[in-house]
Amino acid sequence: MSKFCLTPPSQRFELPQPDAFTTKASQLVGEGRNLVALGAPGSGKTTLAVSLVAQAVAQGRQAVLLSPTRVRADQLRTYLVQAQTQLASRQAQAASQSPQTQPSPAQTGPAADSGVPADKSGPAQTGPAASAQTHAEYAAGTGPVASVQVDTPRVFTPAAFALRILSQWFSQRLQPLPAPVLLMGADEDAALEQLIGQVSWSQPAEVTQTRGFRAQIRNLFSRCGELGVDYQLLEQLGQAAQVQLWCEAAPLLKLWDSQSDISAANRAMALKLDTARLQDRALYALEHWYQADVTAPPQLPDLVVVDDYQDCTAATARLLHALAALNLGEAEGQGWSAGQVPSAGLGGASGAQGPGSRGSANGSGDATGAGEPGDVEHRDGRSTQIVVLGNPDEAVETFRGGDPLMLASAARDFDAVALTLPQVHRGSRQIAALIELAVQQVQVAGCISQRRPNYQHLAQNSQSVCFKVAPDDTVQVGAVAAHMRSLHLEQGLAWGQMAVIVRQSSSVELIRQELRRGGVPLAPDTPALLLRSEPAAKALLDCARAALEQLLGVPVVQEEAARALLLSPLVGFSAIELRRLRRILGESPDHLSTRVLSDSELFDQLEAAPTLAAKAKVAQAINEALAKERSEGLEALVWGAWQASGKAQYWRQLALDIEADSLLRQRADHDLDVVISLFKRLEVWSERNPSAPGQQFLDELEAQQVASDSVAALGARPQGVSVLTVAACAGRQWEFVAVLGIDDGVWPNLRLRDSLTQTGLLTDIVSQRIADTVNLASLTSSSDPQALAQARAQICSDEMRLLVAAMSRANSQLWLGAVNGGEQGPSSFFNYLSRQSGVPVEPIQPGGAYTLRGLVATLRRQLMLDLKRNDGAQAPQIAALLAALAQRGVPGADPRSWLGIAGASQFLTELPAQLEGQDQLGTQAAAHAVVALKQLQAQRVNQARQRGARLSPSDVENIETCPLRWYLQRHGGSPASSSAQQIGALIHWLAQQGQEHGLSREQLLDLFYRERSSLQLPGGWYGRQENQRVEKMVENLALYLANSPANIQVEVECPVRAQVELEVDGAPLKIKISGRADRLEHTSQGIDVIDFKTGASVDSAGAQTNAQLATYRVALQARGENVHGGALIMLGKENKRAQVDALTYPGSRELAPSDYLETGQGWDTDLISAAARDSLGPSYQARTGEHCRHCAYQDFCPALSDRNYL
Repeated sequence: MSKFCLTPPSQRFELPQPDAFTTKASQLVGEGRNLVALGAPGSGKTTLAVSLVAQAVAQGRQAVLLSPTRVRADQLRTYLVQAQTQLASRQAQAASQSPQTQPSPAQTGPAADSGVPADKSGPAQTGPAASAQTHAEYAAGTGPVASVQVDTPRVFTPAAFALRILSQWFSQRLQPLPAPVLLMGADEDAALEQLIGQVSWSQPAEVTQTRGFRAQIRNLFSRCGELGVDYQLLEQLGQAAQVQLWCEAAPLLKLWDSQSDISAANRAMALKLDTARLQDRALYALEHWYQADVTAPPQLPDLVVVDDYQDCTAATARLLHALAALNLGEAEGQGWSAGQVPSAGLGGASGAQGPGSRGSANGSGDATGAGEPGDVEHRDGRSTQIVVLGNPDEAVETFRGGDPLMLASAARDFDAVALTLPQVHRGSRQIAALIELAVQQVQVAGCISQRRPNYQHLAQNSQSVCFKVAPDDTVQVGAVAAHMRSLHLEQGLAWGQMAVIVRQSSSVELIRQELRRGGVPLAPDTPALLLRSEPAAKALLDCARAALEQLLGVPVVQEEAARALLLSPLVGFSAIELRRLRRILGESPDHLSTRVLSDSELFDQLEAAPTLAAKAKVAQAINEALAKERSEGLEALVWGAWQASGKAQYWRQLALDIEADSLLRQRADHDLDVVISLFKRLEVWSERNPSAPGQQFLDELEAQQVASDSVAALGARPQGVSVLTVAACAGRQWEFVAVLGIDDGVWPNLRLRDSLTQTGLLTDIVSQRIADTVNLASLTSSSDPQALAQARAQICSDEMRLLVAAMSRANSQLWLGAVNGGEQGPSSFFNYLSRQSGVPVEPIQPGGAYTLRGLVATLRRQLMLDLKRNDGAQAPQIAALLAALAQRGVPGADPRSWLGIAGASQFLTELPAQLEGQDQLGTQAAAHAVVALKQLQAQRVNQARQRGARLSPSDVENIETCPLRWYLQRHGGSPASSSAQQIGALIHWLAQQGQEHGLSREQLLDLFYRERSSLQLPGGWYGRQENQRVEKMVENLALYLANSPANIQVEVECPVRAQVELEVDGAPLKIKISGRADRLEHTSQGIDVIDFKTGASVDSAGAQTNAQLATYRVALQARGENVHGGALIMLGKENKRAQVDALTYPGSRELAPSDYLETGQGWDTDLISAAARDSLGPSYQARTGEHCRHCAYQDFCPALSDRNYL
């Protein structure tokens, strides 16, 4: 029976007790004043935003909270619900303590219970009357009333809020129009793919047809939409800045903008809008509301509170300014009007206020001059009140159009009071001081008051900040995992209170994998999905497509489609199970799948195989569901297949089973999320395309190349450690935060973004980050160092903002990590912060995992080493710990489960009982342990003698070099294929093709040019050098083949198998040799074994005793072949004179003589015998040499420490 655990709320919001600052902010909002609040990281900006909205809602106002991203909006929605609950509880408690207090008229009646405004008879007071209203009256509930229903969502992204306005503008008419549709990234990519070919580009088609080019164009068009740049201005700027691609993209931008135009010409169809243009379209709707015959006024809030305003775009600023300027009095006809909306002053490209008007309003860097209460001229009528909060020094969305400079002009733009939150409430003094150091490296964005917070009241903790360097990423993440487990197990810190933050999204999954290996539970993530690449979704989509094409769900199903269904996750047959099923049924492979889906009588033959029978029943159920639902539409078809599979219940139980394997649980959980996302996507598509055939949906998903975020609701999960990027961590906090990857070239990443489209340059020009005195043409000239330095300085500031945002998420402990090994090293950010803070950098040494499995591995290793090196002095105690762990069921602790350890297991398992009678085991028992374990080698040899050893010539050479490295490579420890291995594989293939087809030098080179893309060589100087080096190898190969005698017989890639019996440790051992020789040349003197070498060269003496050549000679001689000798052909050797002899080692092709044929014993057989003995284990020696310099295992090699065996 599965066990379940209850999941506590993952997010908790605590409504703060009023203090002087929050009271002043609430009073200003209650008086109807617009407000701009700046604050350092952790100063309570989000808390204040949620509190203000909760208070406004409690007083009957219609308030809306905006957040830049959907993830942050979802989080704020949770916070707001909790804040409203806590506020209601406080009010109820206060009312119970003062029973004589009566509610005001505005709070009585049914409206007070339901939250619906009690009075809609007239507009709420603003202006001077509102200014005179006291904070006490506001708190009592006599403030402005809501203008729309209060059961609508109160937390939006700016795009969602704009879509809400547009939906009302389209739908509330005498003749309603289709509501607009928001384009996803995948939809935009697909649309651009169709349009991009209609424009003439200076770039070649190989570039413009790539997804990367479309992504840069999408980014360029998004910034144009947010900045208010139309195609004409883009072309003008392209000419001024000499950016040819802007001029080329202008016609495409014109076409792109026209598709989202909401003017009368396009209103008859459902418009598809991208998020960048959505807010300007909403602004257009507000300006033309009654001109479009809309029957109701716009449902706009009394109060809009914007959190993290530094991450909002210029389009958001324009929409907010329009809301603040609108007169919303309920007069007849067109009793309200839109005020003049500045464009460039809020990020637009033109208008009365230019981008240069941003900056300090009072000359000191604080935008407070326009915000003094006595200076404000309140507007007549009712307009939307604006409150924005933010910090330009912790912006994380600049790469998506976020503009931290807007905070500098916000007080002037919204005629607002500017306040600065005075204290930091998160972290320790050390963390706050480190953040202050980082902020000093960020360019001032017009505001500096938030840079001087008070944090002296925070706790003093010298251990709250640490700088760590590791030799590689794996060691670094392993150390983080061990520290997290220590915090959880020893200090009781919840997993949900820990996080890892990285700069690049590509690092997230790698870190998650390493943390899983380290025994760390992870918080669920909701990554963007490419549904056609997800096995669960693909299986359902393939079923639906096969049914629509009448390959499944018909009397005679198609064999290929049926087999795909059987092997899919919906049914779950493996290839081995299908072979077993075929043997039981006696069916041919060409008709097996068809029979499984259509033959209802086959279950009589499967009584002895219930698992196979159950899967076959599922397959038939899916096929029957497809036949039944085909005529009902695509949704019914997919749903029928899903229901028939039964995977919903099975995956759900597996995902919730805490005793199941963690990887299986995570896979089931992920697959359920994928299926939910698929159905949500299908539901939205069906609503948007009610009359379109289902095949169209399938084709759209098949063509999709960009992953899309899922908007489907997901269930609650158990708490776990969060692994996320900086952008995803904004607005959250954890007790322990590890910021990893602060490496050179990674963080900061000073690479100029969008190098083809130069989108960042466009943003800097339009928002006037670049001074008016700078010649725009010089900005695109690589010869202007000042322009390049200015661009990189801007990027560096944005990168430091990201680091500030990441570090400020920590409440108790902050871990800053970098890699210092190989070609990686700490970045300038890491070095600056460690140096200026005075916190020493600590190196991380590879160590055992802080898990039960890691403890068992450490004890086992120490036990073996102690018995071998120290005569077993500590063996009894170590073995006792292992036995105690084994008694508690810890995997791997029981010595009886150790491979090949049976001879010593009795002693080890009896240790606990013997230890009960005395404090320590006697010398005799320890000596017995040594003897028992030393017998293991002899046992392995005896077992091998019975079954024989199996070696290849390359095994003999590798074991001779280092038995430990051979063992690790042989048993799954081989690293990913290196470029050297890929080069070697290509050269050997070319050698085979050249010999078999008689290719000339030119033909070999031509074949190499066609196939060299498989090498995946890097770009730049190193890639060119490698390409030239491999090309020389091909030329040397062609030279050798051309000079090979024509009258000899040649075998290429020739299998060589033989069995020899050699003496190992004084007894005969049968050794099977199996390999594949590069080339066997049959000459008049006998066979020459040829081995092509692309790596390091050897001298003639080394070639004469080469282990591979010697092993091939022994194997061929054992088969009765006449072997003359052999040679290594050094293809990578410099050969300026183009002579074959310069490549051949030894030049005589004669190997060192051996007495093997005469006596059965020689130096070559000694090599093979030694290799066979070393391959048996249980210990594998680590031998040092030149090979250690490039060994993949040097970080944990015992030969490089005080051990020599593993």
